[in-house]
Amino acid sequence: MTPSEFANELAAATAERPLILTLDTNAVFGKKLVKLAEEINRWGTASDRVGALKLRVNPLVFVERNVRERRKHGDRFNPKTVLEFLASSGVEVPPFDLEMADRASATLVSWHPEKDDWTRAKWERVCELYGVKSDAKSVPTRQISATVDWFIAGAVESDAVLVTDDTGAEFKKVERRVTYAVASGALQGI
Repeated sequence: MTPSEFANELAAATAERPLILTLDTNAVFGKKLVKLAEEINRWGTASDRVGALKLRVNPLVFVERNVRERRKHGDRFNPKTVLEFLASSGVEVPPFDLEMADRASATLVSWHPEKDDWTRAKWERVCELYGVKSDAKSVPTRQISATVDWFIAGAVESDAVLVTDDTGAEFKKVERRVTYAVASGALQGI
């Protein structure tokens, strides 16, 4: 999705038909989630369109974020503080339930209809991560594990926009995606 396409989506968003921004892991670390939530609140108030944008964090992203925060802060980590922030900022964390799991699996199968397609995509990502050309070696015959990112990408609702800076194979087929800078910039009127 180009910045102008995202700007058009933003312009069309209303409280009755909100634009849902689903955040990938790299869009929630540091102060990014807090900053984006604040920008959405300011934007909604300034444009008289409160509720036209919804922030959603996939539960698997929430797990990744909390693992990092628990390691960083140890016993000082307080999950209540996180939950209070989410509630006060209107950030949704839907359950990873059977409906989401089914949607993710259906999406992944539509992207990679055959097992060989799925294996090739995962192998290409492994090669990308380790700086090896994927055509230099054949796909191994043993099982290649999928990362959480595949399931995050597959679970994005068709009407939502994924906010991610990840350019890996896991996210390439998500048509409605923008970088964090594009989302943040549009909210600031850039």
